[in-house]
Amino acid sequence: TESERNKGFVDIYLKTAPNIEDDIFEGLIELKYISKSNFSQGELDKQTSKAKEQLKQYNPQGNEIGVVVVFCGWEMVCCERMERLSEIYNRI
Repeated sequence: TESERNKGFVDIYLKTAPNIEDDIFEGLIELKYISKSNFSQGELDKQTSKAKEQLKQYNPQGNEIGVVVVFCGWEMVCCERMERLSEIYNRI
């Protein structure tokens, strides 16, 4: 289910359980899909860039890690982990 954030909805938000006190990362996962008929390196780059921009807009805080996952049909064609999103957000 999508979780509402500052400027949009995160596709998947992995949150630390309240009873966990470790300094553990939380995760924001942005999913993209490209149909087989529309797949090209240019389209992959476009969707990956779009997903990264969306992750930055969610006003990340703390120990959140961003992950971009792009599928073409049933095949995962890209999976990129971004650094701590709060560090990226603070540079904007």
